[in-house]
Amino acid sequence: GAPHLALGPLTFDDVTSIVAAADSLELTTTRADEDALNWARQRLGQLPAREPSTRTGLRGWLGRTFYRQPGYSLAVERPGISLYVNPVLFLTTGRQSGGDIEGGASFVNTRGIDVRGAIDGKVFFSTTLYENQLRLRSWEREWSRAYAGRVPGAGFIKSFDPIVFDVPDARDFFQARGELGFNLTKHIGLRLGHGNPRVGSGIRSAVLDDFVDPFLYAQLDTRVWRIHYRNVFAEFQEGVPTSVRTARKYLASHTLSLQLNNAWSVGVTESTVHARPNGFDAQYLNPIIFYRAVEGDNGSPDNALISFHSDLTFGRKARAYGQFTLDEFKFDELIQLRRGWWANKFAWQLGGQVFDPFGIVGLDVQAEYNLIRPFTFGHRFPDISYTHYAQPLAHPWGASLTELAIDANYEFLTEWRVNVHANLLTQTDVAQPIEEHAGANVTYTNAARVRDFGFETAGDVPVERAYLRLGLSYQPIPGSSLFAHYEYYGRNRPDADRFSQQGIRVGLSLNAIERSGVF
Repeated sequence: GAPHLALGPLTFDDVTSIVAAADSLELTTTRADEDALNWARQRLGQLPAREPSTRTGLRGWLGRTFYRQPGYSLAVERPGISLYVNPVLFLTTGRQSGGDIEGGASFVNTRGIDVRGAIDGKVFFSTTLYENQLRLRSWEREWSRAYAGRVPGAGFIKSFDPIVFDVPDARDFFQARGELGFNLTKHIGLRLGHGNPRVGSGIRSAVLDDFVDPFLYAQLDTRVWRIHYRNVFAEFQEGVPTSVRTARKYLASHTLSLQLNNAWSVGVTESTVHARPNGFDAQYLNPIIFYRAVEGDNGSPDNALISFHSDLTFGRKARAYGQFTLDEFKFDELIQLRRGWWANKFAWQLGGQVFDPFGIVGLDVQAEYNLIRPFTFGHRFPDISYTHYAQPLAHPWGASLTELAIDANYEFLTEWRVNVHANLLTQTDVAQPIEEHAGANVTYTNAARVRDFGFETAGDVPVERAYLRLGLSYQPIPGSSLFAHYEYYGRNRPDADRFSQQGIRVGLSLNAIERSGVF
């Protein structure tokens, strides 16, 4: 059957089989399928989004050597082995008016390499190396101040003194991702990797997103008939990385996803984060046990939650999706008393996407609403909160928030794309100190809450953040992009003056895929 897109990212052999099926007209039967196929290709760097032009823009020796296969700078396909290599480059710079950035300049400088392939059709591998230097923009700096000075999505960071840009407070960090996969049987596959498994097919995830720094994981996928059952065992870093070894905590998660028919899939995910002095708790290694029962037998010391997801397509033109995550609640407090009890902790998401609306071929529009109750994903023991390197594993901003996100893309003349992304986020002030903890910052202990009742989502000191990006990009060769962005950011809180700014960014991207950001 078709892959369950709520369980991502798709693996290299997933995409290979998808493309083969699509080429033989076995899979791509709806507009939503086509979008999923192109998303998968782009996600793994196999091919650019949409069907690429066969031209490369290269002539002579360069044209005979590079991009002989669209989407790859170098490709080797021999009996028993396939190897694909792409350079990675992402360069962007811009200026913004106002804000707390001296001089208004920001930049990102990323260089790297991506290598992936297969051996005998049974072993699959991929590795990506990135070297990064950057200076954060105002909204990223606001997020950084709330989360221990971190760089969004990065682990170990260093200061950096740019040669070209005369700016202070730049940061440098190195990242690596890698995965080794094995087809154990026709229906069971094992993945050992350093990356970002994800649950959910929306812009955000209400349980496990790909925002944070890559982490160590083992992933077991069992696919039989219309069922996809996935186990993930992962190791997270607790706290802020330094030059000494950071403390570890561990995730045990399993997801059962069922394709009810060709248009509708549903699933349930159970996750537990725990920490032990001697490492991973072996009781969670059972791949088919109910984790909450194990957690209870251990004395209930761990952070367990359950999440549900659903994806529904409507013909060739639209899809709807949603997630609901339950962390903790009391029925009488939630339904009857309604006193805003602090431990009524849950999150939900509802979204949809429309393809070719109003008969405009190449246009797709996606809209999504997210709500996360105060204290969700946190815990009374902060060392088992749903965080990695002091960054939230689900929504980048944490909890006690509502969010409306809209993303629209229009592709025309094959190589041109217009993108519009808008985000309206309302949240309890996530930068409040721990003595004023009202449930927004998931790195704080829930025991530090200011009271037990009277908590509303995005209550107490609400901060409104509005973000708008208008972008135009051109693809000169497959996998590349020359782009220009106009960005607007506004912040409003009741105890401070309203603040807004705008700016322009220009840049070059080559085989680079931007992961989830704070907006």
